[in-house]
Amino acid sequence: MKLQLGYATAMFGYMVAIFAVGTPSRDGGVWSALAAAAIEVPLFVGLAACMLLCLTDGEWRRKVSWPLYALVVAVSGGYAAVGEWYAAASGRAASLADFLVSVAGVIGLLVVHWVARRQWMV
Repeated sequence: MKLQLGYATAMFGYMVAIFAVGTPSRDGGVWSALAAAAIEVPLFVGLAACMLLCLTDGEWRRKVSWPLYALVVAVSGGYAAVGEWYAAASGRAASLADFLVSVAGVIGLLVVHWVARRQWMV
């Protein structure tokens, strides 16, 4: 397996964007927290897609083992947990719901990949 450095760089970009979106706002408004939560989900999906492509030589159609899917969920979920922990430590209210929605987005992407790959094999 050869790692794709372009996708690894994109993963780093997604991680920076997630961190920037997740930092607490100065006004502490409800709408800014809601907007941040709505923006974080696609960012986590992009992070998972880049991670998947990074580990599969950049080929979307490549067969992926269950342990590799689990690795993508674990790393993305771990980053979501660290983000929520940092938010709580810096004054913003951490939310289990934000964490679960982010992880659900990652799992949704992996299910789409698995289903699409099975359709291509027919």
